[in-house]
Amino acid sequence: RIGDMFSSDQVCTGAVKQRVEEPVAPEEEDDVLPPGIRLVLISDTHNLHGSVDLPDGDVLLHGGDFSTLGDLEDVKGFTDWFAAQDQYQERVFIAGNHDMTLDTKFYVDRGAARFHPNQTEKSPEDYSKECRKHLKNKNFTYLEDSAKTFSIKSSSGSDKGRGRSSGRQTS
Repeated sequence: RIGDMFSSDQVCTGAVKQRVEEPVAPEEEDDVLPPGIRLVLISDTHNLHGSVDLPDGDVLLHGGDFSTLGDLEDVKGFTDWFAAQDQYQERVFIAGNHDMTLDTKFYVDRGAARFHPNQTEKSPEDYSKECRKHLKNKNFTYLEDSAKTFSIKSSSGSDKGRGRSSGRQTS
């Protein structure tokens, strides 16, 4: 249970907000290490991503459930917002079970009838494809049964390090 892992002031409407303190300065100059890659991890924002106070970092990772039920407007709103987070060198996200329209097979087989019975303008397959269109031509990476390797640059242009992320869609 999340309540067992965090104090009550760190838990707010299902989201955990925790800032990492600055590292302790080394005692000797020889102990200075290059700065590491700062990851900002969020998930389960359920259409509230616009109200999240994001700290500085190099990579923004969203672990899924950006929407409530994967409605087309929710997918479009999230992908537009996520693409606009250009203060991060890399932006990567995976879909969660609430983002069901991005999993075309699940949505066609079960999701549409159960969660969007009044959506009759398009077939479930076409509705899912319309949602997935918003994943293309954006300056972020959507991972679904895939991986991405990337390099993060320091402000001087030198490598801070390399990262690899992988994601598997859950439904």
